[in-house]
Amino acid sequence: MNNANLYKKSNVVQRRDAKEIIEEFSNLFNWHWDGSDSLLDIGCGTGDVLVELLLPKIPINTKVIGIDISKEMVNYANENYSNEEYLKFYKVDIESDFLNGDCKMTPMIPNSFNFITSFYTLHWIQNQRQALSNIYKLLKPNGTCLLIFLVTNPIYDVYRHLSRMKKYSRYMNDVEKFISPYHNEEKPLDVFESIVTHVGFKISHIEIRDQLFIFDNLDILKYSVKAVNPFTSRMPDNLQNEFLSDYVKKIEDLNLIRFNEETLKKNVDTPYKLMVAVLTKIVMFRSFSVSVLICKMNNGDLYLRNNDVQRRDSKEVIDEFSHYFKWKHDGMDKLLDIGCGTGDVLYDFVLPTVPKNIHKIIGIDISQKILKCARENFGSELMEFHQADVSNISCCQHFGNEEFDNITSFYCLHWIQNQKQTFANIHKLLRPNGVAIINFLIETPLFDIYERLSTFKKYKEYMKDVKQFISPYHHEKQPLELVKKYCTSAGFKINHMEIREKIFVYQNDEQLKEALKSVNPFTKRMPQKLQQQFIDDYVKLVGEITENRFHNDEKIISRYRLLIAVLTLSVHPSTSLYESDENIALLTSKNFDDLVVKSSNMWVVMFYSSRCRHSINIAPEFSRIAKRLNYHFFVGAVDCIKEKEVCYRLYRINGYPSIGFLYDKLIIDFRGDINLVDVSNAAFRAFNEYVDYFS
Repeated sequence: MNNANLYKKSNVVQRRDAKEIIEEFSNLFNWHWDGSDSLLDIGCGTGDVLVELLLPKIPINTKVIGIDISKEMVNYANENYSNEEYLKFYKVDIESDFLNGDCKMTPMIPNSFNFITSFYTLHWIQNQRQALSNIYKLLKPNGTCLLIFLVTNPIYDVYRHLSRMKKYSRYMNDVEKFISPYHNEEKPLDVFESIVTHVGFKISHIEIRDQLFIFDNLDILKYSVKAVNPFTSRMPDNLQNEFLSDYVKKIEDLNLIRFNEETLKKNVDTPYKLMVAVLTKIVMFRSFSVSVLICKMNNGDLYLRNNDVQRRDSKEVIDEFSHYFKWKHDGMDKLLDIGCGTGDVLYDFVLPTVPKNIHKIIGIDISQKILKCARENFGSELMEFHQADVSNISCCQHFGNEEFDNITSFYCLHWIQNQKQTFANIHKLLRPNGVAIINFLIETPLFDIYERLSTFKKYKEYMKDVKQFISPYHHEKQPLELVKKYCTSAGFKINHMEIREKIFVYQNDEQLKEALKSVNPFTKRMPQKLQQQFIDDYVKLVGEITENRFHNDEKIISRYRLLIAVLTLSVHPSTSLYESDENIALLTSKNFDDLVVKSSNMWVVMFYSSRCRHSINIAPEFSRIAKRLNYHFFVGAVDCIKEKEVCYRLYRINGYPSIGFLYDKLIIDFRGDINLVDVSNAAFRAFNEYVDYFS
């Protein structure tokens, strides 16, 4: 089915049914009429059904993507319908595992689309579970998909019959690939329901409809069959016409052709069954109850009502980059959100992207009052909120040895002056190969106006520390390079980093005033009568910057620059932590017996994991220990990630890093802090015990 022009002229059945279903079910799509939603059409073909039947039903400027497995179809759609701003078509196979492969050239990113449609496509797909799983992943939480596809059709029986004919068999050896996987199912509805519920969908509507299409004459039937069947394009020209004639003969055998006395032509009755499904992506989390948003504290409720900028930008970043997250999916995954505020961004936007069986989500913030609001509204067994300052070295001590699989931080780090320590702490809190997704302000007029207001005599005493509340990058000439420097020096690999020019429009002065009250740290220090003056003076200064106003309009434009970063704590387990240390032997299952078990000397052995943060951090200290003990004992190291035979079968190591004193097949575990003095003393004590034991 690669002849786009032929298909466009012949898809009357598909258009009729798609139009009928769109008219009936499009009201189930709850669009945001500002054009902020996104739609994906799977199996878009030439694009005519999408553009002519569906687009008129949706808001203008909605981002729309069409995908199809056929390059020719996609090229036709792009040439005739694409629009750079809101409508594009891509070649993608929805049945493939493309979400785990290279999809850089397409917008196929998990949690990207509010709505997904597919008309007359899924019956071509044998691996239904893979395709439906991909659709589920592509949908945003609470997103909806509308699917219609063939369950049974006489065309499939004809295909099978023709494939057994000698002259066609070589061209139809894969005939089953093009027959609906539900065609021979006794209970196709039950089978489909089982798959979609297993994938995770909530079924809003599902049915199998008995449909009938009547071809007015045999020529129209032949033309349609030629357009949709995948076999004739493989055949020589002389055989193509024979194929279509044999197709009609088989249709006659099935008693589907009747004579129309009015037109004096043969009509072809084509009865078929059509699956119609409306599915919703519902993300469920255990032990989660949300109370009404009522916060009895100073700024929590005010912030919740006025953090539109933060929510919009954070959602944009999460939607775009959450596919970078690295999860183990073992029920022990943990996520840390830094600067969680009232918890609404974490709950509304981050939570739907995490595994269903995630072990724990922790939000931290420096403000106890803001955290009180977060706990009241979003606190649960799954989600905890702690007071901690990520710029302070004690932040890591707060969590002990706990590491997080992924870390997020939205609109927080611009409040922190000690950026170097902050990125070092984030690095320590992240597990090896974990990912941090961050955004924060680089530059905004807000900071300039703070600086000007701090020079006013009436505000001076309340704004002495104004520099503490201005992004440390606000006056930097090359802020991106400076952030990169902090990240790389902390040990991060930078997957993505950019500074985006952003705009937010406040509808009037009152909206701006409410937003300012919720985020500025100064008014709460002032007497009541001065607080309103401060807000009014701020708005007045905004008004003096003419480019911040629309002409003859109350609206206010806020222009600012936002840094977005995706960072990874990279570990390369293929390289031993001690590969370059001449005092430490690298022990493996191949050399362990000969070097250690059969040795007449005591060994001091480090059992470690190259993926364990603590093993990595302790490596320099163990190198010092090895240099000291190497004069008296043999010293070695085993990477338990690679050498499971040694670590688990022989010695049953159950934690990293672990040090053992080995002689023959005996082992004395070292228990204590791994430092030069304690390990050295313990080694000599162990040696004396071995001497006593064997003497």
